[in-house]
Amino acid sequence: MAENQNLWSTWRIVASSIGTLAGLAASLSFFFVFHAYEAAIWALISAAVAVSALLLAVGDKRGDIEFWFNIRGLKKVQTVGFSIMAISLGFFGWYLFTGLYYHIPVMPAEHSALIVSVWAFMTAKWGMAIFLFSGVAAKRIGSESPTLIDA
Repeated sequence: MAENQNLWSTWRIVASSIGTLAGLAASLSFFFVFHAYEAAIWALISAAVAVSALLLAVGDKRGDIEFWFNIRGLKKVQTVGFSIMAISLGFFGWYLFTGLYYHIPVMPAEHSALIVSVWAFMTAKWGMAIFLFSGVAAKRIGSESPTLIDA
């Protein structure tokens, strides 16, 4: 069981690192090469949310996340992650609808609503990761150190 947990923690770190690098690379290329400024902003937001998920994953793997957050703080982080996911999914739906309804082509990228919808969805995915990672950490902290009164 511990080996399975260690593998899962490593996977969260690797996936969040790849998401961070992909978001930064996409942001730079959309901004400077394709002049798709909306897609660049969404890719940068996605990278920032992926970095937050990465920090949670690293703290949980190292076992020192309880020094950064208590259970109440992790529940607040979980709420922020859920909010990011919900807002990003709304934008994803809007950009997808706009691109399909108005028959906006994918290329040129500077006018593509579909490319922007992909990066809004990536942001929603990392928001969900923050929601899940902070929930797992809060559950682990709560099971390791039960208190008399819930925080």
